[in-house]
Amino acid sequence: MILLENIKEIFSSLPKLIILILVLNLITQFGFIILFFLGILLTSFLSISPIILIHNRLGIFTCIKNSMLIVFNNIEIVVPAIIIWLLVKVILMAVFSFILFFSTGVMEFLFMICNNFISEFIIIYLYRFYIFLDK
Repeated sequence: MILLENIKEIFSSLPKLIILILVLNLITQFGFIILFFLGILLTSFLSISPIILIHNRLGIFTCIKNSMLIVFNNIEIVVPAIIIWLLVKVILMAVFSFILFFSTGVMEFLFMICNNFISEFIIIYLYRFYIFLDK
């Protein structure tokens, strides 16, 4: 029964999470279009919003506001991790674009596996940071 309740909770917050991710993607993409550094800052400041939404069940714009406040108060912890994550993704993309051992489909598949693996690390890092900060 507990498993079914957890699944219901996850699916109940899924529409809000999809809308939040859409809003975050639009904001950060406009930031990257205007100025690259602004895009990195917006990515950093908004990075904890999905975690706040899932963990605290708040509204979309409240999550964005809380994320900006939390990251601004702890900028030395979050921003370097986001910058390193983006740099590793760029380096990974450059490496996989020059390696021609396999066909392009296989290389794209390997790139996506590595990219998702790196993204998992940043998600775990940010979630642990938020949980540690919450206590």
